[in-house]
Amino acid sequence: MCGNKFDGVFHKKTDEILEKEDFIRRIKTAKMLCQGDTLGDLTTRSGNTPLFRVKISGREYKVHADTTIEAIKEFYKNRVNNWIQCKGANGKAEVLTNSKSGKYIRGFYVYLKK
Repeated sequence: MCGNKFDGVFHKKTDEILEKEDFIRRIKTAKMLCQGDTLGDLTTRSGNTPLFRVKISGREYKVHADTTIEAIKEFYKNRVNNWIQCKGANGKAEVLTNSKSGKYIRGFYVYLKK
């Protein structure tokens, strides 16, 4: 879990929609403040709880509470790469990625909103 510094104080579950630059700032803050394994506090919410949304190229994505801090660090490191959607871990859901290979970043649970 991220702990009180991010999930619950700095950021609470909202229906806000972030643009790309705001999303980058949000994950930069999360990677600095989080002391646990996930973006959300999984002791108080389920892992598939969307914390907020991000809008990329006219499409909305839901950022889930169980997104791992390691995945956020990886995504942040790749932030200048193209942001595209790909198949997630289950091979079905569409997720956001920016890996050079264009493949899913393990633990980055940012799903296309349908």
